[in-house]
Amino acid sequence: MILNTQITDVNKAIFDADHNFKGCIAEILEVLMRSGFVEEVRVLDLEEDLSSGRVEEIDRIYNMYPHLRDDHYTSKYLEGWLEGKCTGYETLKEISLEDLRNMIYRGETA
Repeated sequence: MILNTQITDVNKAIFDADHNFKGCIAEILEVLMRSGFVEEVRVLDLEEDLSSGRVEEIDRIYNMYPHLRDDHYTSKYLEGWLEGKCTGYETLKEISLEDLRNMIYRGETA
């Protein structure tokens, strides 16, 4: 139940539920930028930019739930993915759902 609450908190922060999802595109881009997938946060409609305090909210969940981030895994394969290569999948398909849950609880990565 604890993990469910943590994931709900993370999703609420990233998808900007408090602002009726108004800034969710910018916030998703913020997370992707932190992971190295995009260079900066840019939106076409300035009304959909990051709402006030949202960067701090993402900072909060990053600090509170480091075990829910997959930066270690994505950093291993990011360069290949950006080049269009399908790498890293073989690592994930070898892990059972139960093992994956246990890894999350222990704060481990694939």
